[in-house]
Amino acid sequence: MNPSIKKRKSSERKEFERKLAKLNCKRGIGLAAAMSIFLVIYYFLCRGERKLPYWYNAMLIVVFTIQIAMSVLLVYIVRNAQGLMTQAYRTYYITTLVLFMPVCVADYNINSSIMLYVLVMALAIFIPVLQRNEMPMYTLIMAVAAVVYCTCISLGGFGRNTVEAAAAGVCAMLAGRYAQERFRGYERASSESRVKNILSTEDSLTGLTNKSGLINTATVMW
Repeated sequence: MNPSIKKRKSSERKEFERKLAKLNCKRGIGLAAAMSIFLVIYYFLCRGERKLPYWYNAMLIVVFTIQIAMSVLLVYIVRNAQGLMTQAYRTYYITTLVLFMPVCVADYNINSSIMLYVLVMALAIFIPVLQRNEMPMYTLIMAVAAVVYCTCISLGGFGRNTVEAAAAGVCAMLAGRYAQERFRGYERASSESRVKNILSTEDSLTGLTNKSGLINTATVMW
């Protein structure tokens, strides 16, 4: 392959990874804001029905504070330290999933509800948009989270909620893989289209503009 084409593809790949990291950071900011608002609303809804334990209130406050802090940190990184975007969004999503699992288990023990767990699984389907080499780790983390949650809520007795939670985890993983493949297919088609457009106006051996490219350029100049 022509060195100029290799160099262009390498540059396009790096630019794509940078844009992807920025997109994931922005999605992380939106997720942090949405989860913070949801936690506040959910807290007052639960508080209106019964008096909540102090330790449960403390868990919600800690998770809420961390979500706000992470959103501020992601905003700062996107604006001032873009070289850290990839590490930042990975850290944010793993931290969020780890933090919410104990809260989901506590919510089930207090309110007998798996709604918070289902919400976390649903949000994890489309956020983040991952590269192919990140998918095995993503699937593993989602599977571990689902197994831990189902194990914890089944300690008091294996019932319908356990089956529903397991089904929600499996559906989230399958839907997440499908969403990721669709995104990559779209990006692959867009990349191939850009390459074809470039090759139609440049000589593949020398990298110089060919007759078609000259005609297009002349038409624009004229």
